[in-house]
Amino acid sequence: MSGAKFPRGAAGGWRAAVAVALIALASSLTGCASPVGGDRGDDRPHGGRTPTAVTIGGAGLRGADVTELRVDKGEEVAVPDAGVAWLTGSAVPGAKGAAVFSGRMGAKERPGSLHAVGRVAIGDEAVVEHADGSRTTFTVDRIQMISRGLPTVEGVTKGADRRELRIVAVAPPPEKGEESADVGLLISATAR
Repeated sequence: MSGAKFPRGAAGGWRAAVAVALIALASSLTGCASPVGGDRGDDRPHGGRTPTAVTIGGAGLRGADVTELRVDKGEEVAVPDAGVAWLTGSAVPGAKGAAVFSGRMGAKERPGSLHAVGRVAIGDEAVVEHADGSRTTFTVDRIQMISRGLPTVEGVTKGADRRELRIVAVAPPPEKGEESADVGLLISATAR
C-alpha cells in the first residue's frame, strides 16, 4: 500500500474494520438489518413497538396487559372475552394513524376490563407501554356512543392523520325485556 503507514500488527485490525463496514452496508442494502424496534429478540411483526400494557387514568385502569387480535382493516372490530386487545389491522400505537384497542365494559355483577370507562373525560391521559420499554402518552379529545353494530376497523380509524388511539369499549347486552340502541363507547385520543 503506497502512502499509508500502519504500526506493526495494525493492518489486520484495519482490514477487520473494513470487513465489518462492508457487511453492515450489505445488510442495509439487502434488507437484512435489524427488525423494526431494534434487535431485542422480539420476533413480532412490529418489533419493540408492539403494545404490552395500557393505563387509562380516568377509568382507573392501571397497566392492563394488552393482547393482540388479528383483525384486518375491513373487518368488524373484534373484542376479547377478557382484557384489552390491540387490533393488528390498525396502526402501531405512537405511529401515524389510529391504533385501535378494544375491551368489554361488562355488567355491575361481572365488570369487564373497561368497566369504568364511562368516567373518562376529555383531557384524561391514556399511556401505552411498548415491548421495548418506551411509552406513548395520549390525551382524550373525543368520546362518543357507538350504536347498534360494531364498526369496521377502517371505520374507526377513518380520518386519523395524526398519532391517535381509539378505544372501543363494548357494553353488555341489555337485560331481558330491555331495549338499548347503544353497544358501547368510542374514546379517541391524540399523542402528545
